[in-house]
Amino acid sequence: MLIVIEDSDGDYGIYNQSILYGIPHVRFSSIADFKKSEVDFDVVLTDLSIIDSSSSETVRKIREETEKPIFVLTGAAGIYLTGRSFKSIMDAGATEVFEKNKTKDKSYSDMIRSVLMREIGCFDGSSKDEG
Repeated sequence: MLIVIEDSDGDYGIYNQSILYGIPHVRFSSIADFKKSEVDFDVVLTDLSIIDSSSSETVRKIREETEKPIFVLTGAAGIYLTGRSFKSIMDAGATEVFEKNKTKDKSYSDMIRSVLMREIGCFDGSSKDEG
């Protein structure tokens, strides 16, 4: 099971069409909702900036709750992902960082999808929106 933490309905819609289809997942809109849940999961996919957290603090808060892989989607690109902020995201406990803007590219989305499916060990399923 994949946990998706994303507060933007628009971005979630794009992910649902390009990355998440057929992958069993539960969506939360905030870290607080995620922390209250009792969902058994294998992997977390999170936006870097959400309603109750931003930057590496998002990853740090999730890492406090789990040792499972944390994959980050961020709208930051280029120098922002190659410099100090990328290092702080990884140091906070991210497994990998992906550029949100590239998810419209089918080959990039397919790559993210493959990574998630491999981590989950699942190749079909359904989704549920929790918050």
